Amino acid sequence: MNSQLGARLGAIVYLLVLSLTSAPFAQAAPGRNTLHFRTMGWGIAPDDLFYSMRGKDVSLQIVESGRSAFQAYSKRKEISFYRIVKKEDGTEERVIVAKGDLTGSGPTPLLIMTKSKAAPDQLSMTVIADDLTAFPERTCRFVNFTPLDIAVTVGRKAATIPRGGIQLVDTDLGKNGNTSYVTVFGMANGKKRMLSYNNWVFRPGQRVMVFISVDEKGQPRVIRLVDAVGSFMSLQNPADPP
Repeated sequence: MNSQLGARLGAIVYLLVLSLTSAPFAQAAPGRNTLHFRTMGWGIAPDDLFYSMRGKDVSLQIVESGRSAFQAYSKRKEISFYRIVKKEDGTEERVIVAKGDLTGSGPTPLLIMTKSKAAPDQLSMTVIADDLTAFPERTCRFVNFTPLDIAVTVGRKAATIPRGGIQLVDTDLGKNGNTSYVTVFGMANGKKRMLSYNNWVFRPGQRVMVFISVDEKGQPRVIRLVDAVGSFMSLQNPADPP
C-alpha cells in the first residue's frame, strides 16, 4: 500500500516538475509573424533607443561596426526606433529617430544604422536580408558607403558595387580551397584606384561582409567583418519578449 502511494506521489511530482520546466519554452516559441533582426551601427552606437513590441517598450541594442544580438519583433512591415523623452509636466514622449521597412527582408534581417545627412537628430536605416539563403556561408558581401562606384575582384569573380549599393559575390573557392585574393578599387573619372588587396580566408561556417567607406579626413577605409553562421542556432528556441 505504501509503495503504491509512493509511486503515485512520485508520478504527481514528476508531472509538476515537467510542467514547470516546459512552460518557459512554450512561452518562448515565436508567433507566426515574429521575425528576429540584428542591428549594426556604422559610426554610431546609441544606447537610449527603444522599439515597441506588443505594446511594451523594448530596449534596442546597437553595436558599432558589428552585429548585435538577435532581437524579436512581432511584425514584418515597418519598424520604428525612438527615444523616450520626459516632458516638463512629467509625461513621456516617444520621439521617433529612425524608420525602416522590413517587407521582403526575410526572417532575420540586418538593420544598418548610420547618421542621417538630412537631419542631425535622425538616423538612417538600411534593411537587408541576412538569412543564410540571402547570404550563404563562404560568400562575400560588399557594402559601399562611398560616393564612388567600387570595383571588386574575389579570385576570378568580378563585380561593380554602385555608390551606396550592396552586393553579394561568390568566393569560387573550389573543392579544397579556403583562401582567395580580394581586390577593392575606387572608380572616379574612368580611372581605378586600388584601395585594398589581400589574401582572405573563407572558412566553412563563416560569411564575410566588407564595408567600404570614407573617414572624416577623406581617406578610404576597407573593413572586413566575419560572421559565424552558428549564431543562427540560437533561434532554435528564441526568447521573445512577452
